[in-house]
Amino acid sequence: MRIIDPLNIPKEAFPIVVFSDDIRGLFSFTIRSHTKGNYSHCMIMINPGKVVTQGGTYKEVPITDYMKGKHRLKFFKPDLSGEDKVKMIEAVEEDLKQPFYRKWYDWPAIFGFFIKVKWIQSPWQSFCSERVAKYLRMFFDIPLRPSPAALNQACEAIEKMIYYGHYLDD
Repeated sequence: MRIIDPLNIPKEAFPIVVFSDDIRGLFSFTIRSHTKGNYSHCMIMINPGKVVTQGGTYKEVPITDYMKGKHRLKFFKPDLSGEDKVKMIEAVEEDLKQPFYRKWYDWPAIFGFFIKVKWIQSPWQSFCSERVAKYLRMFFDIPLRPSPAALNQACEAIEKMIYYGHYLDD
């Protein structure tokens, strides 16, 4: 395990995929248990010190929000050309510009996910790992509508998804 400081990731490393788990949260525990994985949330970094995350809405927030002791983070760097990095970052930026009703969390999909009926979802909204998978799918073979655990497994299996490190607060 390589421990990194997310605040010191250089701009040329972006985009970076970030998996997160709130190790004390009931919602996170439920997601991990249901998906049989280690992570309950997925984000992407396109700017230093910030993550683009799907909470109630899709937005960019300081990564320090996830560095407060109750989260563990895992980072993957897609091995892309400079031009392809720009394409992925631009796709994230376009999603951030969407109207608020397109950036809401896909709550019907979470309900469908928990009752194991994946087709239940809103065609206008996404959940966290679904958004990141869309960006990765531009260049890699990524499954549709993966859970954070499934996307983490996919990243581990793709040779051009380079493990960048972990962050664990003391």
